[in-house]
Amino acid sequence: MQSHILSIILFTPLVGAVLLLFVPKESKQAIRWIGNLFGLAGFLVSLPLVPWFWAQRFLPGFKFMEGAPNNWIPSIGAGYVLGIDGISFLLIMLTTLLGWIRSFLRGRRSKPA
Repeated sequence: MQSHILSIILFTPLVGAVLLLFVPKESKQAIRWIGNLFGLAGFLVSLPLVPWFWAQRFLPGFKFMEGAPNNWIPSIGAGYVLGIDGISFLLIMLTTLLGWIRSFLRGRRSKPA
């Protein structure tokens, strides 16, 4: 899992959004549950980055590199490469945490009078 952790973090919200396309808009409770579930899943999937990144923090260069350049669409030279450095690590953790908090608090908001 460590070799594809960034792709999993990246595509977890996308899977939730695609799933929400098939939920009727009248079932607000199901929409809230699915949003909360995938928001929490994105955060939980990103948590293993903390000890893994901490162990590699003094190594130079990007961490958790995955993908290959010029391998995605070779005819146009497009590639899919992911990697993180120190500031990217902090931003990933912040984004996944705030995404879940926002989703959780949005479901708890009372209706305006």
